[in-house]
Amino acid sequence: MSSPAEQSASSGAGAPAGIGPSARGFAAGHEALQRLAALAARGARHAELFAVANQELAQLVQADAAALLRFEPDETITLLAAWNTTGTSAPVGDREPVNAALRRLRDTARPVRCGPSDVPLTGPFSAELRRLGIRTAAAVPIQAGGRVWGISVAAWQSPGPLPAATGSRMAEFTELMATAISNADGRAELPASPVRARPNRHTSAPGWDTGE
Repeated sequence: MSSPAEQSASSGAGAPAGIGPSARGFAAGHEALQRLAALAARGARHAELFAVANQELAQLVQADAAALLRFEPDETITLLAAWNTTGTSAPVGDREPVNAALRRLRDTARPVRCGPSDVPLTGPFSAELRRLGIRTAAAVPIQAGGRVWGISVAAWQSPGPLPAATGSRMAEFTELMATAISNADGRAELPASPVRARPNRHTSAPGWDTGE
């Protein structure tokens, strides 16, 4: 049986017939956030919230795979949730060292896009990217308590351009996702990274940082 997110993504439920793709995307985003808020309101554990939020975001931006990761105080990053269209398992709960690209994202709070030629061949969880045949990826910081707590990653197997409005949709969704998760229990299970983000006017409507 498909999830509510899958049913909404496939059927376009919630968007009146005859409206354009932008309006449908806006409606889908609000429906996804409502489902996430409902989970938080009923006291769902963060493991469930992470998994649902990650899948909702993937479907919102038509990604082939998505991941939610948290920065740790010891310069590692933890994979909290992972989803892909093939159902391939991922090492959820594992930690890997933060590399230079992730450190730059964390320190600047600026989203990053890579691909098709510069998708990381090494670094945290790069083996999973290769195994899934990922050609393009985008990562957006999740901020909590004035800090970059983690990142949300969406990835595609196609080397083509990202779907329209991907950056703004990811930024808006991750901002509200962090709020919903934080409000679930006063951040009792949501420790923030000790690294404070620099002010960044691109967070809500990002310009992609390609590292160039």
